[in-house]
Amino acid sequence: MPNFRTALFAAALAFCAQTQAAVITFNNLAGTNVPGNVYVYSNQYTQMRNQSATVDGFTFASTVDEIFMRSGYANGGDTGYDAYNGTDFLMTYSTVTMLNVTATPFSVNSLDLVNWSGYGLTATLKGTRMDGTTITKLINLDTRPNNSKTVGNDFTNYALFGFTGLQSFSITSDSGNWVALDNIAVNAVPEPASLAILGLGLGALAIARRRKA
Repeated sequence: MPNFRTALFAAALAFCAQTQAAVITFNNLAGTNVPGNVYVYSNQYTQMRNQSATVDGFTFASTVDEIFMRSGYANGGDTGYDAYNGTDFLMTYSTVTMLNVTATPFSVNSLDLVNWSGYGLTATLKGTRMDGTTITKLINLDTRPNNSKTVGNDFTNYALFGFTGLQSFSITSDSGNWVALDNIAVNAVPEPASLAILGLGLGALAIARRRKA
């Protein structure tokens, strides 16, 4: 029986691990028809004005002006002033708000940030929890010119603590300055239907085990 219980617990952990953890990379979105977009230009970026885009089960909405999905292509590549990490990323100079499309709580564990072209100094992160409480964090961005960072990539990874049980998560850049973000590590609570399926499956296993015994 202990072995069976261990197997059930392991199955539950495996299920949760598969459904909860994700890293939102924005890869292969530049120059494509992302749901909610307004304008698409060449193969370098997708521009959205006062719209939202759905990416990996989350919506990203600009409350002020524009969001760009910009490819890893930048003038001069890693030697240019534009932000660069070799992949696509999201860029904003206003406030971009992230919501789970299932309206279930989620956590943000870390993300990559950098000023896009050497001008932004800070970014303010704000999480609003399901109970209405909030948590904020001011990020002092790396102000070194991007063309001086030619090893690895221009972004810095920031670990976050306490951004849990969220109904929304927003990033606000310096007024009028561009901030690039990428690789948002999230944990989303499974949808009720998924949890129900898990419960039914584990229950069936338990009944089958009891009948066999």
